[in-house]
Amino acid sequence: MALVIEGEERIAAPLQKVWEALNDPDVLRQTIPGCQSLEKKSDTEMGATVVLKIGPIKATFNGGVTLRNL
Repeated sequence: MALVIEGEERIAAPLQKVWEALNDPDVLRQTIPGCQSLEKKSDTEMGATVVLKIGPIKATFNGGVTLRNL
């Protein structure tokens, strides 16, 4: 089973600053709700640990982040 979260966002900032942020796991981690860790595996892939809480239920998920159409 796979959980796929996709989206597109336009960022009103200089291209170079956006590119640097997308390639900095510490900066990118802060943009993902519940993201506890983000580890760079390649130029376009990162491993992620995300904690989600809905009411009394809390779960930890391990997955990946892939940067596409760059």
